[in-house]
Amino acid sequence: MVESLDEKRSTLDDASPTANDSSLNEDEANGEKLQKHTSGAAQNDIVQGGTKAWLQVLGGFFAFINIWHDPLWGFPLCYGVFQNFYTVDYLRDKSESSVAWVGTVQNFLVSMVSVLSGPIYDLGYYRTLVLSGSFLSTLGIMMLSLSTQYYQLFLSHICNGVGSGLLYVPTLALVAQGHTKTRSLAMGIVAGGIALGGIIYTIIFLKLQPSIGFPWAIRTIGFLVMGLYLAAIPLLLAGGKAKVSGKARRLFDLSALRTPAWLAYTAAQSMSFWGYLVPMFYIPTFATVVLHQPASTGAWLLVAVQGASLFGRLGAGLTAHYVGVMAPLVTCIFISGVLSLAWLGIHDLGGYAVYCTLYGLFSGALIALPPSIFPSVCERTEVQGTWMGMAWATTSLASLTGAPIAGSLVNLDAADMTGAQIWAGVVLLVASGFLCLLWTILARKKKKVWI
Repeated sequence: MVESLDEKRSTLDDASPTANDSSLNEDEANGEKLQKHTSGAAQNDIVQGGTKAWLQVLGGFFAFINIWHDPLWGFPLCYGVFQNFYTVDYLRDKSESSVAWVGTVQNFLVSMVSVLSGPIYDLGYYRTLVLSGSFLSTLGIMMLSLSTQYYQLFLSHICNGVGSGLLYVPTLALVAQGHTKTRSLAMGIVAGGIALGGIIYTIIFLKLQPSIGFPWAIRTIGFLVMGLYLAAIPLLLAGGKAKVSGKARRLFDLSALRTPAWLAYTAAQSMSFWGYLVPMFYIPTFATVVLHQPASTGAWLLVAVQGASLFGRLGAGLTAHYVGVMAPLVTCIFISGVLSLAWLGIHDLGGYAVYCTLYGLFSGALIALPPSIFPSVCERTEVQGTWMGMAWATTSLASLTGAPIAGSLVNLDAADMTGAQIWAGVVLLVASGFLCLLWTILARKKKKVWI
């Protein structure tokens, strides 16, 4: 077709310009259409979920192994182990609540930096974001290996949080743009990297810290983090430049506050993150203080949670691919709340192991599914990024305060964690109520149940 067009233009060049102006204009228009068609074909691999799109999913999977987010994504999904180690050994002069602030401030920074990294992504600077985010995330871990004081630990975790925030939302957006029909499945795979990372890093820390000490155990983790980023970056950039608007979006849109679906979504997310963090932070501590088990037992229970969470996230994404997002999301969050209240009745190691496994399995949906439903919450593509950023900014306040509130309800001297257990269960059940409200709003709007 291109050769035919070139022959026509050659003929026109030899002919009289005055006699063929209209014909030339018509062929130039056809040429522009051909160029657009060719450009679309070149991008088809990304739009239709082709090879390059799935390579980006693999890259996102590698990157998310290292990303810390509100529910302890990536490297510090094992923060429960760090929480226990800091409290019992490294920072014995600090309270549970003080140590919890280290992790929750980092979580808060991931969310808040994500609000800013979204508009930067919209301007077409994903390459800059992924390179700088990977560097800062790795630097934070390496600096953690040199830290001996509370403020040094705090600064190291902050550095890692900022780096993860630069990567988190832009990477999700990059992966999502290459998958329309398989978006839930793709997001579930990427989120699965988080649980796998938690398992890997927990095992490394448990095996190496007693033999080579805290500094070199953390450095070993840092080198693995660096290697995963080096593998992830080429895959994430495999599709060339991300398709973006080229214009920075607004950070705030008042119309979201007048939209019931957005309000219900944000309330559900905030309540979920308020409660979800509590078991993840305190599973090892409960095993050590209440059940009088060795610290290693509590840490391995956290590994069980992470392993179950890996299957839970993948299973939730696969289920959502067939029946929609809302049904598995509401079910899993409700069951997670019930399990957290059932935690009150556990007094032996066998029952606790069952609880940890089931909690990891069902709570994994909280990570994998919410991003997939957001396009239904906000169907106006020009403000989707803004509305999601606003939701994350609100949610970050919950992630900042959830674990410290639970920590203030813990009485280690009396081996009593009842307040933290009730807090986790109640807020998760409230979150499932807001999700039911969201489901009702979307079902009426779309005139179908399975959304």
